Amino acid sequence: MPGKRIVTLSRGCIEAFGAKTVTEFRDLSLTEQNEQHVRDYFEKRPGWTVAKLDTGKRRAADFRVCDGSDCFLCEVKTVKSARANYPFTSLDFYRDQRLKRRAEIERSKRIAPDRCILMPRDEYEFLYGDETEFDESHRWLSRHTQKYFVKFAQGMRQHFTGSRVGHLPYRLRLDSDDLYVPDEEGKAEFFGWLEGAIEAIDTGTPGWQWGMVGHPFSCVPRYSAFYRFPVLAHNINLQARYQLLLEGPFESGGLEIHVHFYGCLNLDAITSSVLKGLQQLESSALREENRRIPRIIALALDSPIGFEDDQLISHVKWLLHEHSDLSATAIMRWTPNGTPPPLEIGIEDWAKFIIETPVVVTFTVLHNPDLDSVDPLPWSVFDEEHANQISG
Repeated sequence: MPGKRIVTLSRGCIEAFGAKTVTEFRDLSLTEQNEQHVRDYFEKRPGWTVAKLDTGKRRAADFRVCDGSDCFLCEVKTVKSARANYPFTSLDFYRDQRLKRRAEIERSKRIAPDRCILMPRDEYEFLYGDETEFDESHRWLSRHTQKYFVKFAQGMRQHFTGSRVGHLPYRLRLDSDDLYVPDEEGKAEFFGWLEGAIEAIDTGTPGWQWGMVGHPFSCVPRYSAFYRFPVLAHNINLQARYQLLLEGPFESGGLEIHVHFYGCLNLDAITSSVLKGLQQLESSALREENRRIPRIIALALDSPIGFEDDQLISHVKWLLHEHSDLSATAIMRWTPNGTPPPLEIGIEDWAKFIIETPVVVTFTVLHNPDLDSVDPLPWSVFDEEHANQISG
C-alpha cells in the first residue's frame, strides 16, 4: 500500500537495543552480505528465480529476477562512506546555505517592510559579498567523509592498545560532529595530550579541561572534555573538535575506546553509487531480448540514516527524475517481523518487542513515474507486509 508507515531499524539501532538480527554472513564483506540479503529476499518468494549475472568477467547487474515470464534486472549498491561533514561539495553546500538565508531575509522584509535588519559584518559578507570572492573562499574547504574518519578511529584504537595507558581500566568515548581527521602532526599532538590526560585522571589530578559529570544509574566517575584543533574546519570561525567522555576506573580490563560520528548524509556518495549501478544495469539490458526490461537499484547504506530519512527519500526521488532509464530504487531496511505495541502503552513493552522480535530485511521502494526507455517495475514485486512503496 503506498505511503504505508512501518517501523524500521538501522544496524546501529539493532545493535544498541540487542534486537535479534537477520542471518549474518560473517565470512562475507558488507557488500557481499547485502547482495545475499537481496537474493534471499526474492528467492523466498514461491516460484521466483534469481540468476547471478555479475560473475566478474564483464560489467553486468547483480541479478536477473523472474516471476514466471516477468523479469527485471537488479543491481545492489552498498553506499560506503555514507556520512560526511558536507552532503556534497563545500562550494555547493555554502551556495545553498547562502540562497536559503537570503530567501529567509526577503520573506521577513515582505512581512515587515519597515523593520530594520541588523547583522554582523561577516554575516553580511557571507550573504551579499562579491560572488567571485565567495566562490574562491568556499571552493576548496576540506571535506571529511566517513571512510577516512573510520580509518582514523581504527588507527586510534590500535595506538592506544599499545600505549602507556592501554592497560588502565577506563572506557573512553569520542564524539565528532563533523568527522574531522587531523593531519599526522595534529594526530600525534592529540594522542600525546590524551595519554597525559588519562594518566593524570588515574592519579587523581585531572587537568582543568576535564569536568566531572554525574550519571543517575552509575557510581563510576565520569569526566568530560572538549579537544579543539587549531585548524578551522569550515571557515566560519568554528574549530574542529572532539567531545570526550572518560569513565573509570573499573575493577578490571584495559582501556576501551568507542568512537561515534554524526555529520550528515553524503549525498555525493549516494549519487555516485546510483550512477555506477545504472551503467551496470544498462550493460545487462543490452544483452536482453527485451531491451525495455525493468531495472532497479537496491540501495544499502553502511551507517544509520537517523533523522535524515526525508532527505534521503527526497534525494532518491531527484535521482529518479534525472534518470528515466531506472524503473525504481529500493532502499534496504531492517524491520521487526511483527506489529509493535503503541508507545502509549509504555516504553517497556515497546522496548521488549524490539529486543525479542526477530528483524527481517525489507525495502522502501520508490517507483519512477518519469520513465522513457524502460518498463515500470510492477508494484507486486515488493507486495509484502513490511515493504513501503512510493511513487517518485
